[in-house]
Amino acid sequence: MKRTLLATALLAGSMILCPAAFAAETFGIGSAAPALDIEHWVTPSEKAGEPVTKFAGGTVYVVEFWATWCGPCISSMPHLAEVQEKYRDKNVRIVSISNEDLKTVDAFLQQEGPGGKKFADITSAYSLTTDPDGSVYEAYMDASGQQGIPTAFIVGKDGFVEWVGHPMSMDEAEEGDVLGKIVAGKWDREAFKQEYEEQNRMQMLMQQVGQLAQTNRMAEAVKLVQEELGKTKSPEIKEQLVMLVQNLKLSAGMVDDEVKAYFKGQLDSIKGNPLEVGRFGYLIYSAIQSGADVGDLSADAIKALEDNAGDAPEQYKAFLFNQLAQLHEVTGNVDKAIVAQQQAVDLTEGQAKKRMLLYLEELKGPAEKTDAAEKTDAPAEK
Repeated sequence: MKRTLLATALLAGSMILCPAAFAAETFGIGSAAPALDIEHWVTPSEKAGEPVTKFAGGTVYVVEFWATWCGPCISSMPHLAEVQEKYRDKNVRIVSISNEDLKTVDAFLQQEGPGGKKFADITSAYSLTTDPDGSVYEAYMDASGQQGIPTAFIVGKDGFVEWVGHPMSMDEAEEGDVLGKIVAGKWDREAFKQEYEEQNRMQMLMQQVGQLAQTNRMAEAVKLVQEELGKTKSPEIKEQLVMLVQNLKLSAGMVDDEVKAYFKGQLDSIKGNPLEVGRFGYLIYSAIQSGADVGDLSADAIKALEDNAGDAPEQYKAFLFNQLAQLHEVTGNVDKAIVAQQQAVDLTEGQAKKRMLLYLEELKGPAEKTDAAEKTDAPAEK
């Protein structure tokens, strides 16, 4: 069930944000699930099941929020149908809730979906509903501080919330098959609660840090992350926060011995990985461009790029030579920058080659002017 801040962000990218701002959580993991006061049960068929007015003991419910305008929600529909079929005989009910009007939902269901089937047929396996007054959305999404859809809440056999997340990940092996464990009575609710609350704190932290960074208040951003670093108990999140602190300090030009030691260690850990070496080179280049004194980190990055560029897979070579050229330029060695960029040009084609050539011409401009000036100043031959 571990997930890095980066992975969380990536997954958030597959969700559509709703207008609601972060709300103070009034319920979460381990809280009693609010009753489903839903206005329209669009698919109350024998297959989908009768409307749920209260949570029956011994049954696991997946309460999922969606909308017709939400691409990721629509993409999740075939998966929800598969999950319902898989757990149909194991007392699992999936209830999917929109807060749009019935006319909008009915019109959507008549549209053609994957495989040429209408969405009405695709979703007929589970209970598709709509609740225009938004009361259920408020009771679940707003109350728990959720911002994006699709979001699923798994309500356990005792009527308490066991898990909250993206519906596509509730039965993935990578996530430990959450739904399967809940159905089998092997789920550790308290352990997940601690992780979930810490991840929520991290998301709030990242928003605050982003706002501070955008207004160039980097020292405040660093302090904020360092304070959180002292609070968190998760070794994985501690590692992520340490990385964030060092990157913030580097970007802000706060390059002390701790920063240098950290990035030297990072460079040691990516030896032989040309793509990561290239990214490291770009990170150092960007820091120098922003005015940071990175000390000998620039020389370390240049050496790593030189060691990796020649033997890298073909698809990475131009990228590495380009990064090498940029670092040579910002550290004052234009001649070496021109040599490296020429190699990048020679390795590319099409539009990429044109972009590489533009930079090469920029590099050669000052050098050619210098040569011309030197020839002009030289004594005339007799």
